[in-house]
Amino acid sequence: MKTKISLLVLTVLLTAPCPAQKYHDALLNELKGPVKLLIDEEGFLYEYDNNGVLVAHYYDNGKKTEYGIQCERDAQGYVTQLHMFHDKACTDFFYTTLYQYNDKRQIVSYTELESNTTETRTVYYTYDSNGNIIQRKIYIDGELAGTIEYEYENFDEWGNWLSRSSHYDIDDTFEDELRFISYWQMPTPASVPEPAPATAPAETISPTAETGWQSLIGKRLLLTTYGPSRNGQEINQFLCTSGEYIKLDSNNRLYWNNRIGGDIIFHYLIDGNRLDLIQLTGKGETDDKWIELTRQGSNFIKTESNLGIYRYFSIEE
Repeated sequence: MKTKISLLVLTVLLTAPCPAQKYHDALLNELKGPVKLLIDEEGFLYEYDNNGVLVAHYYDNGKKTEYGIQCERDAQGYVTQLHMFHDKACTDFFYTTLYQYNDKRQIVSYTELESNTTETRTVYYTYDSNGNIIQRKIYIDGELAGTIEYEYENFDEWGNWLSRSSHYDIDDTFEDELRFISYWQMPTPASVPEPAPATAPAETISPTAETGWQSLIGKRLLLTTYGPSRNGQEINQFLCTSGEYIKLDSNNRLYWNNRIGGDIIFHYLIDGNRLDLIQLTGKGETDDKWIELTRQGSNFIKTESNLGIYRYFSIEE
């Protein structure tokens, strides 16, 4: 049985905050940089303001469930204690987490004290030279209960991991972990290349920031044709007759309706021309992880997915 490794939760109540102070709440979720939103593959979301404060934490499986938390900090704004509650109003206490830092301001351990048990759980971190956690040792009431080791696969521009694998010696299992992150701002590149001249004809406009997924939020995208593709080439084509469509709302939800396998709700993050997806609800399982917008005209888009499927959608207001 896998031992719980808790992530942080919700509305941070500060004691005597300094308005000019920059906080460091993202560290508690193994993050750095001006993080705006974190979504993990279990459907937990963490929102941060542009001063680095965790302002919302909730679980979303189609219905939003928020949690509450009170926070204590040291003089530099680092969290030393988190008091977590089952409710946003902070009336139903759940547990307290105590954090310890080293001189590099890395978290070296945390201890959880839960409300419904006298058990004490402490987790110790080991870092690699790049500041990534490569091992956690879990102690329960002072005795070693298990070890988790990590190997990293993909990082973003801020150096935060997006995918990694973990090995639990508790039950000798391996798991792949995936998460999506958005930021208030991205790093400034050392040099910006000159843009290539536009060559695409008007009827097959390549997606840009002014078009692209951002411009499609709130619009219904009706599936017209689809089929398998290989190396960007369409192999076969099928007409969609079920009225299948997708729609993105402004709260990072994608609704995929009238599917043969049943309706699905995803969380999405826009990463350039790619739409990263985490499934929240649905009658049928799907392996869709991302959809890339490859072409856009005045009233249609073409996409390619990680499953090797291309789709044409007509754009409806």
